[in-house]
Amino acid sequence: MLIFMLKIIFFKFPKKEKPDLIYASSPHLFAALGALIQAKRNKCKFVLEVRDLWPETFVQIGVIKRNGIIHKFFLIIEKYLYKNADKIVNLDPFFDYMVNLGISREKMIFLSNGVDLEEFDKKQNLEINLDKSKFNITYTGAIGIANNLEPIIDLAKLVSDKNIMFNIVGYGPLKKSLAERVENENIKNIKFYDPIEKDKVPEVLRQSDALILSVLPIDLYQYGASFNKLFEYWASSKPILFFGNIKPDYIKESNSGISVTTNSIDDLKNACLDLYNMSEVDRLELGKNGRKYVEDNFDWKNLVNKVDKVFDELLQGEIKNV
Repeated sequence: MLIFMLKIIFFKFPKKEKPDLIYASSPHLFAALGALIQAKRNKCKFVLEVRDLWPETFVQIGVIKRNGIIHKFFLIIEKYLYKNADKIVNLDPFFDYMVNLGISREKMIFLSNGVDLEEFDKKQNLEINLDKSKFNITYTGAIGIANNLEPIIDLAKLVSDKNIMFNIVGYGPLKKSLAERVENENIKNIKFYDPIEKDKVPEVLRQSDALILSVLPIDLYQYGASFNKLFEYWASSKPILFFGNIKPDYIKESNSGISVTTNSIDDLKNACLDLYNMSEVDRLELGKNGRKYVEDNFDWKNLVNKVDKVFDELLQGEIKNV
């Protein structure tokens, strides 16, 4: 992280290509800090895109201790970035969190991630063939602490007497231990697949009968959250089973599936069986609702226009280097 920051700091723009605006994303704070230093050196506007809350996310999942030295260090950098940004683009609605840090609400805008529907709808060759004789519930994505896949395995055990197959497609640090748990507990209705190219994901989703997403029961999501998987799930026109308590409740808001907010595995089981026993017509309707929701709110074409508007406001409509 530090090496990457130093590369940003010491990068020299050609004299004729000095930036008028620097747009920095924050996969980590050091990258954004390097970009801010560049902006100050070049005396240009600085827009900060916030993907995750550093260091709050790591406090919530137990990686670092609140009010410890590391937490305080990152908190200083975080506040410095927010206060010195000309505009803050939140990919999740983190407004309350930032206001509590003393940041002006007027400085912030919400610009969620989204999906390129034109690319998503292109047909691709199948890399994974799901068992069509089963009711397939699928998860695609990373397999780590934040992805909270243990409840999906618990759910699979509870509905093992039904014709339901859970498919987990992806890779991450917990994949091995989860797969070992499935084998040790002789859980037959869950399969793990290797990760596939992003452009192949839509075909797997479209083969499924329903899609599942589980998030950690942490307070962080009360500040707001959005998940890249959801955009692809909606785009696939499939009903969604969501396990977690977040604001806003996108599944309820879009009427695109069933959300379980109680952190109860029994409630998750009941919701799963509701989807399983639902008529195909009703499941199709939920899927259509999700597709319309993503078309109206999270199509990349519309989101790009919002970014352009931010740049125009900061640069007063002039042709500039960004």
